[in-house]
Amino acid sequence: MIEYLRTDGASLNVVYQSKANTLSVAYSVYDLTNKEYIQEDVNNTIQNNVFNLQLNSDVTKYDRQLRIDIQGIKANDSYTDTLYISLVRPYATAQEIAAYAGITITNQTETSTSLLQSTIEKFEKKARLLINARTNDNFYFEYKTVPTLGLGTDLLHLGERIESYDKIISDDIVLYDSTLYESVDDLAIPLIITESNYGLRTYQQGVNISEWRDINPIYTERFFTQGTSFNIRGEYGWKDVPDAVKQATMELFVDLICSDFVYRNKGFKSIKNDAFDITFQDGILNSTGNLYVDALLQPYKRWDLRAI
Repeated sequence: MIEYLRTDGASLNVVYQSKANTLSVAYSVYDLTNKEYIQEDVNNTIQNNVFNLQLNSDVTKYDRQLRIDIQGIKANDSYTDTLYISLVRPYATAQEIAAYAGITITNQTETSTSLLQSTIEKFEKKARLLINARTNDNFYFEYKTVPTLGLGTDLLHLGERIESYDKIISDDIVLYDSTLYESVDDLAIPLIITESNYGLRTYQQGVNISEWRDINPIYTERFFTQGTSFNIRGEYGWKDVPDAVKQATMELFVDLICSDFVYRNKGFKSIKNDAFDITFQDGILNSTGNLYVDALLQPYKRWDLRAI
């Protein structure tokens, strides 16, 4: 699956190499996560058998995995084709990285102080994946449905960070949907996102519900009934990349492009020469290799504990 870097609020061109003598292409964009078509369009502009399939800003608003269904139109024939792509927001753009690292973006031969944008993006991806591995999480922004079960409390834990919701289904019954022409709101009590952004809780003015205590201060039947299934559709992840994660990405980029990356900020305790005797600090295998970056990422490490 080919990765394309998206930008909030901007459309994106996907390059499609067509068969010879193709006059136009009609294409439909299918969201593999939500299992729905989200854009349909036609392109009649071709150059050297290449079409640009433009994804609109609504499609590029989120990190997504997409299938693009294509129908190529010839003079007396037609054919079908399929592209699979992923849209990902970089943790730091090539321009931000270049400014931080004190280099320029060039379209010519690369030097020690100028790199191609594609080279910067390649190293950004390495840094991004390393950050994901070390935090056991990612900092994407997605639109999807998350299933979970009620535990007989007024708080519903989702297991993923949520920014907003627009639909709630309980045991196949739609309780809330703000996307319809005539919106549905059959919630007995208003629901708000918890302080941690990892769940929903009931809201009643003057009543304090803490997600950190196992209590039920509303003296009525608990809203999220034990064993009841809930499907919460909405925006998950991070609407904006945290500043510390962006900083960590740019720091790792500087490390990755340095010729002495093998030795810099590696947490060495001691190094001896003549056949080498290297001792690492404890826990270095759980490190990014940069102690400053480790400190930046520490608050964002995710721990999933399950009791059996």
